[in-house]
Amino acid sequence: MPPMEQPFRPAPAEAPIFDTSRNAWILSRYSDVCTALREHSLLQATPQGKPTSPDAGAAHARLYAEVQADMSRLNATTWRAEMESVLHSLLGKVDRIHSFDLVKEVLQPWSATLMVVLSEAGSVEAGQLRRIAEQLFFKKTHTAGPSKTNPGLSSFSRKFTPQSSKKAEATLNALLESRKLTLSKPMFSGLTQTLPSFLANAWLALLQNPDQVARLIENPALMPSATEELLRHAGIVQTIFRHASKDVNISDASIKQGQLVILKIASANHDSARFDKPECLDVSRRFGGHVSLGNGVHACVGSVLVRMACMATTPIFLSAGLALDRKSAPAWTGNTTLRWPFVVPVVLQRK
Repeated sequence: MPPMEQPFRPAPAEAPIFDTSRNAWILSRYSDVCTALREHSLLQATPQGKPTSPDAGAAHARLYAEVQADMSRLNATTWRAEMESVLHSLLGKVDRIHSFDLVKEVLQPWSATLMVVLSEAGSVEAGQLRRIAEQLFFKKTHTAGPSKTNPGLSSFSRKFTPQSSKKAEATLNALLESRKLTLSKPMFSGLTQTLPSFLANAWLALLQNPDQVARLIENPALMPSATEELLRHAGIVQTIFRHASKDVNISDASIKQGQLVILKIASANHDSARFDKPECLDVSRRFGGHVSLGNGVHACVGSVLVRMACMATTPIFLSAGLALDRKSAPAWTGNTTLRWPFVVPVVLQRK
């Protein structure tokens, strides 16, 4: 996915729309999206409407069991301690650097180190895992000169081809099948993609709202509500897709068997009918039931891990005394399905 220099702005939530060109219903209101997420007949699907599993319930249960097994190997205290320890170490290495990329220097090595530690990989396997994570999610290479629209930030592009990504995934599958790792594939993806991507977006949102940072520093007890608000305001999932396995009615949408259903997650999370001043980040907002982690049969299997990571690491991030580097701008990657900042330039305000 190519880099972008503008963040995604969710479209306003509105009544269901039928897209004749795609034979698809588009749902964006909070109430409609929640109903669709709980509907068992709407199967997870590709953007083209092809179901990814013939039995959504069984597939979800299998993924949930794998993640739960990973979480159960180590207790919550150990998970949290590892998250905090690795982040403290990385921030300690950059505490004398005036300006740096928060994603490249902190979040990516944090997630990769955490993944290696929790997989209990040997030295050889650890090196392989880091390379796989880099090939699948992290790698970028600078192109000639700075961006024309953003002189303070060199432009970049993906270095690895789809073929090399397939090779990296095949290597990962072989390692997992050899049972040399105590880590499931869903957990690998969560640690190396979901967590750093979400934290990059969440921490950028905080840096853009220094008044909310001050509130959190003054009152750390707000961290649980702040986590839910950051998931609502800065979740990385923009759109998800469903395939109708049978006829179903949702609000004004008469969905027919075989049709594609497009759920606008970001729009639902910014629906003014559900959230007061949805465009504003408010760390004290009372939990309003965002849909960033899904719902019902399609709830995110790693939701506990995502919340734990946010609550464990964000106070440490806030204590580092960072601010956005006004000489550069964040760069974004993704598409209408997933989007997150690939570069977050920051400066150190205090040592």
